[in-house]
Amino acid sequence: MNTRNLATNLQYIGLPAATVVVGGLADDHHCIMPTEDDQWEVFFYEHGEKRHRIVVATEDIACTYLFGLLAQSQVLSEKLILAD
Repeated sequence: MNTRNLATNLQYIGLPAATVVVGGLADDHHCIMPTEDDQWEVFFYEHGEKRHRIVVATEDIACTYLFGLLAQSQVLSEKLILAD
């Protein structure tokens, strides 16, 4: 998965593409961006701080991680119902 696919896939689980900020910062949003050393970081940006930050090796891993995190949140809030 890449950041373009991530935006599309978010819509499949009932979230707008604007849920995630790619390559920048926005308060109260999940952010995903490359680091200076060619890795990727994912975090929730809040009050000027990167919270729950992880750094991974590739864009694919970062996007898959963030998609899974947001999908889990949708399931737990019962906004996304999984088939039996």
